[in-house]
Amino acid sequence: MKALRDFVTSAVLTGLLITVPLYLAVLLLLKTMRSLMVLVRPIVALFPSWPHLEDLLALLTVLLACFAIGVVVRTSAGRAMRERIERTSSRRFPGTYNFEA
Repeated sequence: MKALRDFVTSAVLTGLLITVPLYLAVLLLLKTMRSLMVLVRPIVALFPSWPHLEDLLALLTVLLACFAIGVVVRTSAGRAMRERIERTSSRRFPGTYNFEA
């Protein structure tokens, strides 16, 4: 009986550890898209009425920003900046990992 309880507990916790960050990432993506719709509306007004064009352009803007950030982080200056941010945040927030050995 203990083995079954341990299995169920482990499966639920594993499911939560996978589902919750994914859910939060989707919520953040949707909130960002909704914020960008203000910037995209003038561009959408130039095109004939297409359903969901505003949503598509907002999503493409978010993906383009993610791509640009990914490219910048791959440079040596971007890598140094990322490491500095991670080191600084690891000192300020309790429970985060620490790079300094």
